Amino acid sequence: MTLGRRSVARSWRFRAGTWLLCALLGGGFGVASAATVPWLPLSERARRAEAIVLGRIETQHVEIDARGWPWTMARVGIERVVADRAGGLAAGGRLPVALLGGAVGDRVMRVPGEASLPVGARFVLLLWRDGRGRWRPLGMAQGALRVTRRADGADVVRVGPRAATVGGSGRVAPSTPAAGRATQSAPSWRSLQPLLEDLARWAGERRR
Repeated sequence: MTLGRRSVARSWRFRAGTWLLCALLGGGFGVASAATVPWLPLSERARRAEAIVLGRIETQHVEIDARGWPWTMARVGIERVVADRAGGLAAGGRLPVALLGGAVGDRVMRVPGEASLPVGARFVLLLWRDGRGRWRPLGMAQGALRVTRRADGADVVRVGPRAATVGGSGRVAPSTPAAGRATQSAPSWRSLQPLLEDLARWAGERRR
């Protein structure tokens, strides 16, 4: 974890869990000192998501909110809408997704466990809307499933590690306290199309 200049602990409640932030004084940015997000099964993430889309990251820029915190805003070009509870999303459209943290000049705020959406990459995004109407990945990085094209042309999605929580160190930790020290589970992969079908089915279960 990279530290900023001066920091002070603040608490902030996230829908998927509670995390502690350090905010820089005097107009600087903060660095997350801890980020604890309970691991959710993929089916439960799909049921809780307000929207699920397949898309490619087109651009990124950083905005500063009224509290002086930076947000990285990623513009997603939507390829397919898997679920949309509120309506209004469509293939071919664009969607801004907000990630807490970012850098402007020498001022940096990093949040361990937050999603990373590099420009040009494709993702299956499971999203929720916060109190300010911003689209956010559900469960931080758990809501951003990267799509990879294999050498044989097949699209696959990394859906693991399976039983983990994101801890304050930024490492993947066991989901059960009895498991002991932090460990990294082997990633698991799924073909894109069957995964999208499952996500649509799970998301539909919430509506019934």
